[in-house]
Amino acid sequence: MISSEKWHARRALGVLSLSLLLAACGSGGGDSDSGTDGGTAGGGGTGGGNAAESATLLADVEMAANGTAALRVWDPAQPTTLVASQSPVAASEQVQYGWARSFDAATRTERQTARTLAVHTSNGHAWLTDLRGGQSHTPRQLSSLDLVDSTRSVVPLALDGTTAWANVMRTGLIFAVHSSMSSTDAPLRGEVLAALPDSTGAGRYIAVATSNDAGQSGLSVLAADGSSVGFSAVPGGSLGIAWVGFDPAQAGRAYVVVNQQLRRLIWNDAGVSLDPSFSHAMQATNTPQAGGVSDATGLWLLDGATLLHIVGDSVTPLGAFADAPRALWDAGDAVVVKRSVSLTPQCCTSYETMNKASGIVSQIYGGVNSASLFDASDGKALFRQTNTWGWAVLDTQGQVLSQGNGPILGAVYAAERIAGRAPALQGFMACTPDASTGMCGAGPVSQFGLDGNAQMSMAELTAGTTLVHPLQKDYVAGLPTSMTMLASNSGNRDLWQVTPGVAGSLQRVTQHLP
Repeated sequence: MISSEKWHARRALGVLSLSLLLAACGSGGGDSDSGTDGGTAGGGGTGGGNAAESATLLADVEMAANGTAALRVWDPAQPTTLVASQSPVAASEQVQYGWARSFDAATRTERQTARTLAVHTSNGHAWLTDLRGGQSHTPRQLSSLDLVDSTRSVVPLALDGTTAWANVMRTGLIFAVHSSMSSTDAPLRGEVLAALPDSTGAGRYIAVATSNDAGQSGLSVLAADGSSVGFSAVPGGSLGIAWVGFDPAQAGRAYVVVNQQLRRLIWNDAGVSLDPSFSHAMQATNTPQAGGVSDATGLWLLDGATLLHIVGDSVTPLGAFADAPRALWDAGDAVVVKRSVSLTPQCCTSYETMNKASGIVSQIYGGVNSASLFDASDGKALFRQTNTWGWAVLDTQGQVLSQGNGPILGAVYAAERIAGRAPALQGFMACTPDASTGMCGAGPVSQFGLDGNAQMSMAELTAGTTLVHPLQKDYVAGLPTSMTMLASNSGNRDLWQVTPGVAGSLQRVTQHLP
């Protein structure tokens, strides 16, 4: 399992500018106050179930003209009809989702089929909304934990998407809450790193990075419901725990760094333990800043500045960067890293690759603060250019393969992946830039492939009078997804919906913006 920060998790959500109104929607959006109807100051909400609803609903945060932010739940088949809501919600809140999936044990492939749960914070608590059609959609408080700042990630358990753990932040500390918890249940102190699956693909155990008030960490493994399985917790000291990833070649194995040691978890239906036959001493004196990435050959992990290749019992150094990178991506024939640099003219950020066969390091984008890597896949790296609101696709030697001027609204990923590996980046959505501002203007919002060619138009937009920012997120091919846009001059937030891979599917849900 992997968290909902991506079907994978590695990039920070960015903010771009957009100036648009959807011509086809006209005044078909919801009432300007509908997103807060029924909410209470105590964090309550409204929402019933209807057997005639779509199989799954959508949920996201809107902000009405009165400045009140609220969670809104709606049916994608009837996008302008409010199904449930809750307020107050922080204007910066980003909803995290749990999902249903299918699993083929013979090929070890997993397919995301629907987003079934939404977790958000309101009034200092974590709340869960059931997005399955025909169920009650009233937000339900998860655990007695108070002073919750934000939701961090969701780790799905059951294949049908009905159970999950959510990691939430409370005054700088991470706690985990289970989807079945009531408002009186105590949370789990620590972060659920991953669900360890059984032979059917469902979460059998959870790996947890624990912490205490003294700043000491540890690794624990519990049953999927949080009960003990007799695993002896491993002290992590003050260096912390780093999740590396699942073994892509063999089920029932995963790697983790504990107290400067690379260890291997092994499990089956009978139990779970640390493999006594495998341990590798890490050379760096701090916990890896970037988790591991995997491909068909094995796992790749940074040990300080050195790139390690983990294949079964073998841990082989491939080469080294000038110093320890801050992030790591898999790009097929190479890995991509992000380093901080300070020497003139190479100011601030350097994106570099290391070829997996030769170990040769190449700088593909450096000396700038005006671009950030969205993601990489299949020998290509997708960059967002923040100074021009444009985008560029580079190969792993730094050659520009394609580029455009329209701001990126989000990346599109494959719904299917090999268990334990990240889904493939298939493309992205971007809008048509306004000639004078470079922000989005009249013209199509298109879905592009990684070759830089527009594959389809999602909607035709006309220039509006208000600048708005789409909050970038990950999109899964074929699954209806919410899209949010902020008015730069008022902070109002409107909701839209889109289905990647379906032409013309971008629709406006609310009408809070001019």
